[in-house]
Amino acid sequence: RYVGSAETTRLKTPFNLLRIITPTRCVLDRLAWYVHGNDLQARDQALKVARPQSIDWDDVYAWAAHEGVDDKVIDEIRNQGYHSGHPG
Repeated sequence: RYVGSAETTRLKTPFNLLRIITPTRCVLDRLAWYVHGNDLQARDQALKVARPQSIDWDDVYAWAAHEGVDDKVIDEIRNQGYHSGHPG
């Protein structure tokens, strides 16, 4: 789903405003490319973000159910990560 500016932190740079998404939203974006585009690099990126961050796995599983993604795909990412908490 589209993440609106109200759901982001904004950082002013000399060039423009930079919208920063949460680690959970980043993982969801990478997982979408992995499962819908068969992008293995996106899977690796999801793992790299999930490992050091606190991810809202309930949100990730809800997204997976909505998208028709097998929970095993999410389990694989989650079990290879180091953190399993909220929020993110």
